[in-house]
Amino acid sequence: MLRRMQPADKDLPGFHNVLVTGATSGIGQACAEWLARRGAERIFFDGDYVYYASDDGIYRTDPASGETVRLSEDVTKFMRIDQRKLYYIKQTDPESYRPKGELWCMDKDGGGAVVILPGEVAGSFAIRSGWVYFISAEDGKLYRQMLFGSERSELASLPDAIVLVTDR
Repeated sequence: MLRRMQPADKDLPGFHNVLVTGATSGIGQACAEWLARRGAERIFFDGDYVYYASDDGIYRTDPASGETVRLSEDVTKFMRIDQRKLYYIKQTDPESYRPKGELWCMDKDGGGAVVILPGEVAGSFAIRSGWVYFISAEDGKLYRQMLFGSERSELASLPDAIVLVTDR
């Protein structure tokens, strides 16, 4: 379940709307709300830990103990988690709000970080059934590539422009 949250302190510098995934009640929700009030962005709860990104890295917090560990110093504007891994775009321009950079993957404890798509991804990505779907920053086309392989196929070309014509 997804839910948008606003912090109690509207003057918190660097805060953006936070999308909380999977933390709808209990200690996970309480921890996510606490992090949101302190400026954390892109918060995910997997049932055991809360994962989030901030301006100085990617973190994991244990809601039961409150212990927080920095998993990576990488700056990201877009990340996803699954049962075993954390996937994120390693931001090439940390000052930009728009996600753009290489797609990386690491274990949920912060180990084993590897680049999956060097210099490729713009905007966002999706991972389904061993495939990563992404828009290339180089040519703006939508691709599908094996997650840990080289097989790649172009799925769609995006138009150069969209022109809206009305009778007014």
